[in-house]
Amino acid sequence: MAKNTFLQQQQKKNQFLLEVGMDTGFQKCWDLLQLVLHDPKVMGKDTFGRERIKKIYWAMKEAIETNFPQAKFIAHFSHWYEWGCMIYDRFIVDGKDVPQDPVEALRLHQAIWTCGVRTALAHGGVVNDHHGVGIKLGRLMKEQYGPAMQVFEGLKKQLDPNGIMNPFKLGL
Repeated sequence: MAKNTFLQQQQKKNQFLLEVGMDTGFQKCWDLLQLVLHDPKVMGKDTFGRERIKKIYWAMKEAIETNFPQAKFIAHFSHWYEWGCMIYDRFIVDGKDVPQDPVEALRLHQAIWTCGVRTALAHGGVVNDHHGVGIKLGRLMKEQYGPAMQVFEGLKKQLDPNGIMNPFKLGL
């Protein structure tokens, strides 16, 4: 299907949905994703950075499974934007390989996450932006933003001088 024909069909469909009062946000995203998945050339360029996303995924998988042979890296992809998507990465460590000591188990968990996130950053990824950077990944924000992190720190200090709003979130 030609690009213009597809877009014209979508405009008609979305106009109809607007007229009947339905939210079209999900439908627009779904239709666009289907278009890209079924005909990656229709956009004329690699709009979603598929090659970058694949590079990040495979680099994370290799880094985690090489540095932590007891871990199996898996992921799924969601929330597609023009600049990329969310890689929901997970790792599985077989029960026999999980340290019995809870402190050591947490240390292993943190080490695997750190390895994965640093690898993603090194390959053009960013620290999780969709669900917000909480306490688990906030410690890596300075690695992502470098000296620009001082801007966040300055804003946090001005807006929250007592440090009571969302303490430690975003690495602040």
